[in-house]
Amino acid sequence: MSDSAEYEIRIAAKAGVSRGGSMKAGLCADKDFCIDLDSGVPLPTEVIDGVYRLVMPLPFELNHINLYLLARNDGWVLVDCGLNNHGTRLVWEALLKRGFFHKPIRQVVVTHYHPDHIGLAAWLQRRTTASVLMTQGELEAARTSMYEGADSTQKRVRYRNFGLEGEALDRLMQKGLQYPKLVKELPEEVSTIAAGDVIPTDSGNWQVVIGSGHSPEQACLFNAANGILISGDHVLPTITPNISLNACSSDNPLHDYLVTLQKIADLGAVMYLPAHGKPAARPDQRIQALIAHHEKELDELCARWVGTKTVLQCSRKMFGELGLGKLGFAIGEAAAHLAYLESRGLVKKSVVDDCWFYESVSRTCRSGKLGSQVSGL
Repeated sequence: MSDSAEYEIRIAAKAGVSRGGSMKAGLCADKDFCIDLDSGVPLPTEVIDGVYRLVMPLPFELNHINLYLLARNDGWVLVDCGLNNHGTRLVWEALLKRGFFHKPIRQVVVTHYHPDHIGLAAWLQRRTTASVLMTQGELEAARTSMYEGADSTQKRVRYRNFGLEGEALDRLMQKGLQYPKLVKELPEEVSTIAAGDVIPTDSGNWQVVIGSGHSPEQACLFNAANGILISGDHVLPTITPNISLNACSSDNPLHDYLVTLQKIADLGAVMYLPAHGKPAARPDQRIQALIAHHEKELDELCARWVGTKTVLQCSRKMFGELGLGKLGFAIGEAAAHLAYLESRGLVKKSVVDDCWFYESVSRTCRSGKLGSQVSGL
């Protein structure tokens, strides 16, 4: 089955309809999902006046990404792009051939460097002449990820740091560097944005608010007039974003995540538009649940700590035994939690033959009572 056919079937199945029907092409209001059955192409749905959600399929277990279209008098501001693969390009070609509802894309805001968000930025820039906007931290992370494959030694050492060796290490290395395959190219020209910058649209001004931890300098957008937050991957309604220690992160990404979560909660948004899942109310409530989740992970990681542990051993304690496809995410997240504990003086790291070993140095960590310390950020 072709890539495009798989995408069309997945889109139709998600819409809960069979192919072969008919639907008037155009924008769909007040629906969770909208599709042109003649082409299998997803169509934007209106969230509020001048703000549309476009659900783009992904060929992963997490099977979609929400892109957002912000109307302005001379065109559209697009937030995120989708993967750079054949199926996604076909969808975009079909949408652009419609004349994009009689208005061109003027700007593409990339929230962060991950492939499903930045993937088609370069292609869309050429295809539409739109300017691409992203933060400096995310641009640098994209470049690092794109060209990291030039020297696999660094990646092998990082896996050894985490406690991988032998066949498991070799298999993870053989899996290859996925980023260049999913992105393929970066935009030739990028205008950098920073915290406090404003993007004007018909629905009001959208202020750049930084969320760190899932990625270095993720650009969330806040519309104070409507109380709406475009949260990217920083705040998701049903899953927790992966917080990993990796080549692009700071030395303490979980700390960064918890701190910026609280700053975003303090904005007082009444609704958030996530990159995955449905738009939802009360982001402050979801943020408190995310903080509580990490408090629990830290508590459980510390509970009944005996002897020294590697990152891989801690990963198994947190997530169990995982297949190759999820192992990289799991060990990165375990490493981030250990870095957080180390920063609080609760564990101590030593290095032997490139492998990191951690031991508990705190009665607090051994007893698993961390909640008040995490909340006391």
